[in-house]
Amino acid sequence: MLGLDDGQPVKLVPVGRYGYRLVAFVLPGRSGIAAATAYLGSGQYATAIPSDDNGLVFFSSWLWHAARGH
Repeated sequence: MLGLDDGQPVKLVPVGRYGYRLVAFVLPGRSGIAAATAYLGSGQYATAIPSDDNGLVFFSSWLWHAARGH
């Protein structure tokens, strides 16, 4: 799940390609990404703040959290 800087959430679904699980997306207009959260089937989740390299957004570090309720 991406949180855009205007508050709009965007759900991303990864696909398997080249031995990796990847997502690709296009943002409307001047929208930017404020944060990202990845949810696993086990209940674990991770959060990240994006980095920007001349318009190429990437997530270099993820903070992993235990399953909710534990």
